[in-house]
Amino acid sequence: MSGFTLIELIITLAVMAILMSAFAPSFSSIIESNRETKIQSELGDIFNMSRNDAVTQNKLMYLHFVGLPQNSEVTQDWCVLLTTSSTTPVCDASAVFSIRSDSHPKITIERTYPETYIKFSAVNGKPTLSNFDIEGRQSVIKFYANSADVVEFKGTFWGRAEFM
Repeated sequence: MSGFTLIELIITLAVMAILMSAFAPSFSSIIESNRETKIQSELGDIFNMSRNDAVTQNKLMYLHFVGLPQNSEVTQDWCVLLTTSSTTPVCDASAVFSIRSDSHPKITIERTYPETYIKFSAVNGKPTLSNFDIEGRQSVIKFYANSADVVEFKGTFWGRAEFM
């Protein structure tokens, strides 16, 4: 006869279950890292897009932080919107570009910037940031998927996005 006996099949499944449970924790850290990488990429993109659109369209551009109170951590009902208006929009408003909490589950985010928006100059695209550190950086947002790996997003005097 050929094939597997029931005992062989049960032992094989038990060994596979043990191996899978041993590797599961490493997969969760990879997933958390991917979540942080995704929002980091989107925040860098929207900051750069703000600067570029201000210059190419010759318009003031506004990067709004909606549902993000200063120095308070939130996980849902927030958005970062790029608009041409200084009035604070709502998260469901149409925007040039947006980042929304429903696209980033399990990400905790905190606005460290003192204003509810950043204005980008139509002439040179520089952001109107204040309170620069000695290296010409202003903290804007902190975020994490795992509280041990907090990432800080900073805008520079020259209009660049940096992550620490």
